[in-house]
Amino acid sequence: MTTRLAGLALLTLVVLMAAGCGGSSKSSNTTTSAGQPPSSTGTGPSLGGGRTSTKTSTSPIPTPTGPQPSTSNTPLPNHALVVRTPASTTNLWPRLGGSLVRYIPGQVEGKGVKILSVVKPDVIWVGRGPKKRILVHIRLKGEAAPKVHAGQTAHIIGQLLDTSSDTASTFGVSDAAGQALLQRQGAYVEVSIGDLRVS
Repeated sequence: MTTRLAGLALLTLVVLMAAGCGGSSKSSNTTTSAGQPPSSTGTGPSLGGGRTSTKTSTSPIPTPTGPQPSTSNTPLPNHALVVRTPASTTNLWPRLGGSLVRYIPGQVEGKGVKILSVVKPDVIWVGRGPKKRILVHIRLKGEAAPKVHAGQTAHIIGQLLDTSSDTASTFGVSDAAGQALLQRQGAYVEVSIGDLRVS
């Protein structure tokens, strides 16, 4: 009888110990009310490859975009004729025999260019000859037309504009060669009277 009681007591002790071990194992695995492990609030690196809560990032300073005008600090040499676009500054002399449409609405500047002929008081041809010239319309802004004549030199700053079907007749270009060149170039220069200097 004593042996049987001792055996039962030992069995009860084993069961209690097993139950205690299971409970301690569960209590050591703490979870939040949402069923997820608590997040780390330390400043060191988190386990499992996660990012630390104190890591900050620096946003880059935005860089201006968009095309910027082509500029040059080098003065134009005498007798130069150029057109400036956002992409580049281009010498116009070798291009006056063909289309200039690709350079519209670029800024045209000529320094010491020769006035070949005066079509009207506010319309002139400037260039080096019949095949290397461009039509210039002077925007008077209510002022009197400048006194210009063939053989003078001019400094001009203006805008390259596209021609229309009536540009030649509007500006008084009546000679066939001039009309053909104007049509081939597809452009002329609009210059404000304040941006024209004649010598």
